[in-house]
Amino acid sequence: MSEFSESYQLRAEGSEAGIELLRRANLRGFVFPAKNGWVTVLPEGEPFVPNEQLVAANTGTLLYFASAEDHGWWCTLYENNAPIASYVCTWEEAIQVHQALDIVSFENALGPIFSTLGEAETRKIFNPNEIEEVLEQAPSSAFAEAVGLTNYQWLSFQYLLQDMERGEQNFFEGVVFVE
Repeated sequence: MSEFSESYQLRAEGSEAGIELLRRANLRGFVFPAKNGWVTVLPEGEPFVPNEQLVAANTGTLLYFASAEDHGWWCTLYENNAPIASYVCTWEEAIQVHQALDIVSFENALGPIFSTLGEAETRKIFNPNEIEEVLEQAPSSAFAEAVGLTNYQWLSFQYLLQDMERGEQNFFEGVVFVE
């Protein structure tokens, strides 16, 4: 089974910021404890479509991150409710970068991340050449780790809602459900 993940990562030092974001957006969702300066937020909404309601309520730095293991990955970095950098890459039939990341804008918002990785590592993340390279390197995971995300694999509102409904809400320690 292929991994499908979708999350919003809010630049914050505490989960309260994620709870407040969901409440401003008038959405249900899950909020993870802060790690590495990121709070993971999983809002209700249509899967794999940017949640405009959440983005409209954002007043900080928010990263939308989605990965479909056998299909591709994409992300958008927002400041308040405006997108400042996006990336889209698919590999269903051939590898296609549909939207290249504006690394300068991305790093202006978050600091030097990819410029410190070096050209070869950055190329592996954003410009893979072959499907074998994608499967070997897992560029979405390399991106997430470079940015400092810790909650990004096998993660979505739908997955956690199903776990909660089965009584497995303690699957992730410290996660809060906001109604």
